[in-house]
Amino acid sequence: MSKAPYELVTIPGGVQAKINVRGSAVLSSPTINRGTAFTLPEREALGLTGLLPTGVSTLEGQLRRVYASTWNRPTTCGSGSTWPTFGIATRCCSTGC
Repeated sequence: MSKAPYELVTIPGGVQAKINVRGSAVLSSPTINRGTAFTLPEREALGLTGLLPTGVSTLEGQLRRVYASTWNRPTTCGSGSTWPTFGIATRCCSTGC
């Protein structure tokens, strides 16, 4: 039986995740993949060097970027108004367009 990709370990300051996998296995696990938010030392320790873009950004920066790109991608409704979809099927007017 293979080990879980990570385990939670109690430390004096709280709880810490101990990552048991390396390389592409880190990136294929949604619970531990932070994308470009991995720092350079973390990338080296987890075997991610060369698997990610060279730039490092925070999780907050990634969230702002995705939110802005999603909000700026409007869809046209049957009434002629535009609303962001956020990838969710919604009804935008009384006709159910």
